[in-house]
Amino acid sequence: ARDERLRSLAGQVRGLLDAKKTGASTAAASPSKKMTPSEEEELRKTLKPAVDEALATELLLKYWGLEPAKPLRQLDSYDDVNYLVTTASGVRYTLKIHNGVESKPGNDAILEAQSDIMRRLQAGGTECPVPVPTKLTNEDMVFLPLPSLRGGHVRLAVRVLTWVEGRTMSDVGSDEVRLELAGAFLGGLSRSLEGFDHAAAHREHSWDLARSLDLRGFTPCISDKRRRKVVESILNAFERELLPVAAEGYLEMGVIMGDYNDANVIFRPNEASDAGVASPEWKVGGVIDFGDMVYTWRINELAIAMAYSMVSSWATADNERHCVDAAACVLRGFAATYRVGPTELALLRILTACRLACSYTMGMYVWVLGGWISTGHGLVGIGRV
Repeated sequence: ARDERLRSLAGQVRGLLDAKKTGASTAAASPSKKMTPSEEEELRKTLKPAVDEALATELLLKYWGLEPAKPLRQLDSYDDVNYLVTTASGVRYTLKIHNGVESKPGNDAILEAQSDIMRRLQAGGTECPVPVPTKLTNEDMVFLPLPSLRGGHVRLAVRVLTWVEGRTMSDVGSDEVRLELAGAFLGGLSRSLEGFDHAAAHREHSWDLARSLDLRGFTPCISDKRRRKVVESILNAFERELLPVAAEGYLEMGVIMGDYNDANVIFRPNEASDAGVASPEWKVGGVIDFGDMVYTWRINELAIAMAYSMVSSWATADNERHCVDAAACVLRGFAATYRVGPTELALLRILTACRLACSYTMGMYVWVLGGWISTGHGLVGIGRV
């Protein structure tokens, strides 16, 4: 009976999206037509690269002159394909094949903006990946016809990035100290991005909290009526309480990294010279993944980090207490290294809830269409709301 209800729901969702699919396909074929964020999100799932290890190894050797010393290891990714590359000398890289939406003609500037933000942070002392130029043309990336999940070949951007050594916070585990350290690191990152801008960052992006109302087009994917009402109530609060404040220009604008979660924060063991700091065993060593960079309200950077902290390993260990405590730890660390104004502070609750609602809703959308769902950031997240 449950499977029958799910099949019925999937049919309803597909029916609601049918009118947009033709437009999305036309937009993909014609670079001059601009897709909406929801259309792009739909297309990302079918234009995810389908590049296997053999083809990936061939690309590495041909364009970068890199010969792996061991089999490539595929890394988790929402809509791209990433491989860990290890050379004979022990140097490690990431081979990244971008999805067909970011790779389509007209979107090259977005990928260039990602390169620029990484180099900006690296130059300022923030450890992060940076592009490795190709051996022949000395460019950051190449565009090639490669297989996608939709079938056939599409234009995909391929690049190699330096590897940030360490372990993700999701791997080492979170606690009060590490979450506060992560918040403090994010404050420093925000300071490094002051004054940074790129025309391509001024874009419509489904995961931009300023566009939270776009989620209304995806809420039919939520079969649980109670949870759907929770998401709808958050969006109503966003529209009622936050948008009027933003319209008055009270929220500072800027480019943000846009996806500061425990899978993108890198920790390293402290050196002996660092003994005596708050966390003697670990320190934040860097940050990865700039695919969601966007020009938006700067406070969104903190709200995103707080939302994901609420579904971290420490937060989920005690549903009654650690959930809110985790977000408070990130806020405390961030506020110690970067400014948080009273207006922004008052809106953090709604913005944090919006990110949890977005993660859950988009996860349900992918699941209904037969894809995978990140249960940690999706199903668990709605309980935090």
